[in-house]
Amino acid sequence: MLTLFTAAAVLAACAGLRCFLNRPERKDAFFWGGRIRLTALWNDGAAFSLPLKRKLVTALSILILPLVWVFRRRSPIGAGLALGGGLSNLWERLRRGAVYDYVQFPKLPKIGRYVWNLADLAILIGGLLLVEMSMSRFLNFTRIESSLYYGEILIYLLAVIILSFLFALMPLSYFRRRTLQETIKGSVATARPYLFRRIGIIVQLIVSLAFIFCTVVIMKQLHFLKNTDLGMERHHVANVALWNGDIHQWAEKIKALPMVTETLPPAYFPIIPTGPMMYAEITNWDGLPKVTEKTLLIGIMPAKEEFFKFYDLKLLEGEFISEKSQQNEVVVDESTCLKFGWKHALGKTFGNNTNGRQDIAYKVVGVVKNFSYRSPTSKPGLIAFQRPEAQEYLLNRASILFKFKEGTWNECREAIEKLHKEEFPHAYLRLFSEEEEYGKYLRSEDALMKLLSFVSLVCVLISVFGIFSLVTLSCEQRQKEIAIRKVNGAQIRHILQMFFREYFLLLIIAAVIAFPMGYVVMRQWIETYVRQTAINGWVYVGIFVVVAVIILLCIIWCVWKAARQNPAEVIKNE
Repeated sequence: MLTLFTAAAVLAACAGLRCFLNRPERKDAFFWGGRIRLTALWNDGAAFSLPLKRKLVTALSILILPLVWVFRRRSPIGAGLALGGGLSNLWERLRRGAVYDYVQFPKLPKIGRYVWNLADLAILIGGLLLVEMSMSRFLNFTRIESSLYYGEILIYLLAVIILSFLFALMPLSYFRRRTLQETIKGSVATARPYLFRRIGIIVQLIVSLAFIFCTVVIMKQLHFLKNTDLGMERHHVANVALWNGDIHQWAEKIKALPMVTETLPPAYFPIIPTGPMMYAEITNWDGLPKVTEKTLLIGIMPAKEEFFKFYDLKLLEGEFISEKSQQNEVVVDESTCLKFGWKHALGKTFGNNTNGRQDIAYKVVGVVKNFSYRSPTSKPGLIAFQRPEAQEYLLNRASILFKFKEGTWNECREAIEKLHKEEFPHAYLRLFSEEEEYGKYLRSEDALMKLLSFVSLVCVLISVFGIFSLVTLSCEQRQKEIAIRKVNGAQIRHILQMFFREYFLLLIIAAVIAFPMGYVVMRQWIETYVRQTAINGWVYVGIFVVVAVIILLCIIWCVWKAARQNPAEVIKNE
């Protein structure tokens, strides 16, 4: 409602001000010491004199305005301002074919030459409000630190401006050094522009290949992390905790749900995302030459045989914790054994030695295969499992672990939340799907992949257009050569081969530069993960072949058109 009211107010204000200012007798006026000028200008182009046709601007406005309406909840006032200003300009373009502009700020640098209207200002302010209101969600999605966001934007903008200036300065400095005599003689006019074009297409191909390579590797690593065996079951596994309520009564209700296939009694904690709820300080272990002052932290989790089977943890040696196990008997994983330097851990002990007295002593009765329960970028910590009775003081905060049928998580969650609202309204509910919680570890990778995919697509399109334009220009400049070759018996496929060899060489040069650069960057990025995918040879070959096919199609299109022309007509025109 607020959006519609704001849009209507902007529309009315724009229409009233336009009718007031668009009078035949009105003259230009200056205010505030010449800083503001009221004038009259019918603009049939785009903003900031962009080279866009009128119909294209109108079509873009029709497409963008519905998107603004979709995001109105982010900032109702911002969406209303943008909608009102956009509809005002769109109505004028449809009715008059131009937009009535009347506000100018002559003394402002850079933008002083542009003429605005109230609709433009409303769109600007509304767009800024929409961006600012959406910033928190964007930062949360991309995992960017909010304190550094605007500083990073400023750094990136300065870098782009400086690099753009330097790249623009290079050809200008070259042409400034050329003398009039050189220009007239044309001694370098044929060679150096040819070199510039070749260097330009190589740079385009390098950027495209590098971005495509990085995107493919990131997608491969992300797919590997999502689908690799973590050493434990995380699919279709969830947990629910109810505090300030009867957890045992709650467990029976969870077990009775039709979507639930398996439950554990409320004596355990989920591996993802909770992990160990208790940590012990370890200062000595079997095989340590002497008691060390360095303290190791080991996470202690409650577990019995049913817990290990629930998560499908693989037993390598020994036995699981059972009813007959002592409270000081534990099961450890391979990483813990490696940290303590044990090749065979059964019967080994570790603990805390304070003032020459053993305060804590754990005895290993089993070893399980390594499993990942932390972020893929975090190294696995030391972990041990013992009987739940040893952590009895924590059992009031334990969770009900359960498994559900595939594809029923949303239904299951809604049913549990309904139970909580109807029967345990005063109790605190915690409900997690371990698959979803693990997916949160990969949010930054997902955002990076989406961003790089878009950038890679843009780079490929730029390269395609660059290759297409270069091939077209080359064909136009070599029309006589192509005609003579055809007269001498050359077929179209021979001409295509000639062009493709030329550009295939440029692609090879670009690949030799781009692939090693991409490998160095991505190798450093992949090494930040504990579980790493391999950069196989098919990645290089696949990317090279795809780009080569794109180049081939461009060459076929351009050369085919040039080669089909009548050689006699071409030679005569020349």
